[in-house]
Amino acid sequence: MTFETESIMRELWRLGRLLTGSDPGATASLLRVLAAHDDIRKLAEDRRRRLLVLGAREWLSHSPAQSTPAWDRMPALRSLDAQPREVWLLHDVEQWGDVEVSRATGVARSAIEGFRRTAHLKLSGACGPEFEHARSSLAAELKNADEASGIDSARRQSRRFTLRRRALAAVKLAALLGVLALIAWIGRDLQRASERERANQAIGEAVSNPMPREGGK
Repeated sequence: MTFETESIMRELWRLGRLLTGSDPGATASLLRVLAAHDDIRKLAEDRRRRLLVLGAREWLSHSPAQSTPAWDRMPALRSLDAQPREVWLLHDVEQWGDVEVSRATGVARSAIEGFRRTAHLKLSGACGPEFEHARSSLAAELKNADEASGIDSARRQSRRFTLRRRALAAVKLAALLGVLALIAWIGRDLQRASERERANQAIGEAVSNPMPREGGK
């Protein structure tokens, strides 16, 4: 793994942890990106981030209620709809600009401020005077996260998925080649049968219409 690839994976895993509030969620989110291409360097940054957000959203839709200590200080995060939560985390915690947030979440730039305000009101109301401390904890926790094991797990799972895809592709190709070979064999057999039929027909015509003798005898 190149230094560039490792840096990209570290950034994505860290963002996945912020968006899901768990290490398994971060790994699952990263896997969504790795599944899109064998070499994530060839995916545009906006594409990588968008896939990560979708992976995080999918994880939270069916994952058990486990979370990091920072998320535990702000349990109202789970009660938010996906887009307000994503917008608030990326804008107010990760400090992304409107354009970056819009491209990653699929939220129109004109709607970002409304989502931020909705999330802020719900979270600050639920946390009370601990709101600012809870928000700071989210950012601080990311800096101290140990992403190495999560990245290794994602890479191993991605490698297994890649091998399975390749094996399945090989089976499909072999099946296709087998069908093509069968079609070719059937075609040749039909051609030979047609040639035999024409030859037999020619023989039959020669027998039923013998050539006349010379001199009319």
